Formats: sequence, C-alpha cells, structure tokens
Amino acid sequence: MKYRWNYKDCIDLEYLIERDREIPDAALHKRDRDIFLELKDNLTNTQLKKAWLEKRRQLLNQDFLPGEIAGEACSLLWISTLGIALCSGFTGGFAYFQYSGKTPVNVFSFFTIFILLQLLLMIFSLTTQVIGRKAAPKKRSILLFFFSLLTMKMFNIGLKTAKSHLSAGQTATMQQLFARGKRYDALYRNLLFLSFFILLQAGGIFFNLGLLIALFTKVGISDIAFGWQSTLQFSTDSLYAIVKLIATPWSWLFGEGVGYPTLAEIEGSRIVLKEGIAHLATKHLISWWPFLLFAVGVYGLGIRLLLFLAGCYRLRRAEKNFSPKSAAAERILRRMQTPLVSSQTRDRDERKPTYEEKTDNKTSYRQDSLQTADILMPGDCSCCYSHEDLHTLVRHKGFTIQKVHEFQISHEEDLKILKTFEQNHSTIQSVILFAEAWMPPVMDTLSFIGKLREILAPEIPIIIWLIGKPEEKTIFTPVTDAAHIQAWTAKIEQLGDPYLDIIVQQAPS
Repeated sequence: MKYRWNYKDCIDLEYLIERDREIPDAALHKRDRDIFLELKDNLTNTQLKKAWLEKRRQLLNQDFLPGEIAGEACSLLWISTLGIALCSGFTGGFAYFQYSGKTPVNVFSFFTIFILLQLLLMIFSLTTQVIGRKAAPKKRSILLFFFSLLTMKMFNIGLKTAKSHLSAGQTATMQQLFARGKRYDALYRNLLFLSFFILLQAGGIFFNLGLLIALFTKVGISDIAFGWQSTLQFSTDSLYAIVKLIATPWSWLFGEGVGYPTLAEIEGSRIVLKEGIAHLATKHLISWWPFLLFAVGVYGLGIRLLLFLAGCYRLRRAEKNFSPKSAAAERILRRMQTPLVSSQTRDRDERKPTYEEKTDNKTSYRQDSLQTADILMPGDCSCCYSHEDLHTLVRHKGFTIQKVHEFQISHEEDLKILKTFEQNHSTIQSVILFAEAWMPPVMDTLSFIGKLREILAPEIPIIIWLIGKPEEKTIFTPVTDAAHIQAWTAKIEQLGDPYLDIIVQQAPS
C-alpha cells in the first residue's frame, strides 16, 4: 500500500467525513476500531489514516468516488490547458512572423513580448519564494501568501454581494460555504498551489514549443528578414555586448556567427525608417533567427522545464510529508486507537456511567496514542463532577488530562486563563472546552474561542465538548435535542477553523 497522499485522497477523505456526519458516534467507533484491528502493527498516524481511507474505499465498493471524478476532470483540464497553450504559442508566433517584404520582423519587439515577459514573471515567482522562505517561520512563500489572500478576497466579495440579494437562510448557507472554503484553503493550500504551479509551467512549456514550431515553420517555408530599430541612440557595440551576454548559455557550442550575430551582422541589420531596407544585405537580415531560436529554447522552454521539474519534486515531497491533521481526521485516528467500551450504571438510582473495556486483539490504551489535553470547564459546573469521572470520560475519547481550568467565572478570570495559555503555549497539545449544548453559542463564547486560537499554534486541536443539562449526580449528561447540536455546529463551522472540532456527549450504551 502506498501511504503518500495526493489531492484525490484528500477529496475522498473529505467526502467520507461528510458521509459520516449522520452516523451515530458509537457505530463509527466500532467500524473504525474494527478497521484498526485488521491493520498491521507499528504504522504511523499518517499511515493509519491512509490505511483507513483505503479500507473505506473498499467497503463502499463504488465505481467512482469524488477523488476519481476529480482526477478525470483534472486530466481534461491538463489536456485543454496544454492544447490551448500549444495553439496560442504557434498562432502568436506565426502571426508575428508575417513578413510582407517591406518591414523586417523587429527583433526587439519579439524578444520583449515572447521572452522578456516570461523571464520577468519567472524571476518574480522565484524571488518571492526565496524571500518567503527566509522571512516566514513556516517557509510559506510570498507568492503562496498572495495566492491564498486572493482566494479569500474573492470569497469575501462574493459573500458581500450575495448578502444583498439572498434571504437570511441563504446567507447562512453562503457563510457556511465560505467557511468551508477557508477551511479547505488552510488544510490543502500547499498541495493545491503546487499542483496549480506545475500546470502553469506545463502550459508555459507547450506555449514555447508552439512558438518554436512557428519559428521553424516560417523560416523553413518562407523568406523572413529580421532587423532591429530603436528611438534610443545606443551604439552597435553596446547591442553586440548585450546579445553576446544573452547568448552565454549556448555560445560555448554555437559561437559568434552561428548562435548569435556578429558585430557586422548587427550593424548591417539596423533599420532606419527613412532609408528603407533595400540597401541591407540578405545575409545580415537572416542572421538573427538562430539567436531567437536559442533564446526561446533556453529562456522560455528551458527555464520553464526546470521550474516544472522543481515543482514536481516539491509536490512529491509535500505529498510524502503531508498528513491530514484536521479535527475530523484526528477524530478518526482517536476512534481507531481507542478500545471499544461498554457503559453501565452503578445502580438504578445513579446516573453516573462507568465503563468496561471490551477485549480485542490489540492492547488497550497505549500511552503514546493518548493525546494530552488541557480542559476548560465552566465555573458553574465545577462542583458537579469528580475528577475520576472526567479522566475516564476523556480517556475513552483518546485523551489524557494535563490540567483543568475553570472559565466563564468572570471576564478577568478568563483573561488570566488566556494569559496562562499564552505563557505555556509550547506545552499544549490540545484543548477541550466543555459547553452546555442547551445554551446557545453566544458571542462571548465564540470570542473566547477566537482569542484562544490566536494564542495557540494553528494546528493545535480545540474540541468543543457538548453536554446536556446538568443533573444532581453528574454534569456529563447526553445531548438529546438535535436542534441544539445543529445550532452549535453551524456557528462553529462558520469560523472556518479546520482544527476546531465538536464532540457530543452520547447516552450510555
């Protein structure tokens, strides 16, 4: 099995996560644990997620999953892009090389339009990536930043435009779509950008191939004269020095007079409007085409080819190092690594659940599979639970407690908690925030979550654990009203944070 991820795997993963939304958590846990028990030992977390994906594909037994459809669409995009680029290069070059016998093809214009512009774009791309690698702590290129910024700006403009024409419900749907786009951008930005970068370079390669074919065709089947002219009065010696410098990459093999024109040929191909071209020698007028051919081949085709290969290498590395770390993907991993449990009440009068592990073929809780979590517990719930029950509860979801913090006591206390998280952010692996589902997600709570995210690293999971109305014996009661769950889910999804998750307290089974 290949454990490297690609864009088709990411699409299928998101599709399968969406399919699981309506399935009860207990059924998902059993299914994913059964998948885990069939796998070999000593797989990394990334390999476990990929193995889960392959197994789910087999279980669905569908002819076409979204990833496969996206792959076919991408193939069509590649074919159409390369075809358009090839035709554009050939058509543009063929049209430019039209020669009526009166005015020679201007070498300066050709070089500026077909070579210099490409060079400037490629230099800008490389420069921004180098600067981005040195300046950004996470090696995120400036070009990638602008690509992401442009995407978000387009989403924002579309959302603002839609608000004035849509109802409240439709606007909420648009906000969720916007948040989902923001989430996908955060998760898969690098893979998407590199794929787009490679496609652009491939298009550039075929454009230059079309240009070379046009140049070969026109030179082979017609008589074309090349010359140069400029309003600026610079000497022929200066132009010769520039041409010789440009021809450096191939001058060792095709020297002066072959790979680029001589000083006499440059002087003899200068066009002066009032004098015409009758006095110019044919051998001077045709001396430029090998230089233009090599220039397109080296500075157009050659550099594009190098960038294409570099992009393929970087994409391969990115796919090899990629691991889906969204909240939903981590939830799958926890279900796989956490043993199945059965719960029962201690006696008929108590509502506190206790848990018994079912035996399976693999060891129960491995300490390295438990994720350390800081707990945020509402202040008004602090007296209604035991730490033993809390430890047991989070352990069965794949967590172990690092510290419990009481929040929502007062604004000052919440600020102190945020300050504590800021001071200890390097030691925090995840955060679990308990919330009563029957209380709607007010702005204060969402603002607190937003400030918490600003303090923590972007990929640190923040889990909102929804519980029902507290009872005398326990606060960890199940959430029974689907409307409460939907309200919280809608608000959390609108934040567009891929590492923000919701766990709903279920009734004991």
